[in-house]
Amino acid sequence: MISPEGLRLTQDELTIGSLIDSCDFGFVDPQNNLKIKSLLNKAVDCLDNYLRCNLGNQVSPKIYCKLGHFHLLLNNFPKGK
Repeated sequence: MISPEGLRLTQDELTIGSLIDSCDFGFVDPQNNLKIKSLLNKAVDCLDNYLRCNLGNQVSPKIYCKLGHFHLLLNNFPKGK
């Protein structure tokens, strides 16, 4: 996944990110694991940019779901709804 600013996730980051969802809440602690927190923040930035670039186009609901899950794991509850 590549954003307009050139921010990209590596294949390893995509693999790890695809395995993480809100069911991991309480088991994954991004506040105490800087690698996971960094990955989640980077993934949120990429997904936000992807959505901005595709305004008006049909986007899979899975993108919104994954973005919401990442926000919940980052304790950003208002954006996770």
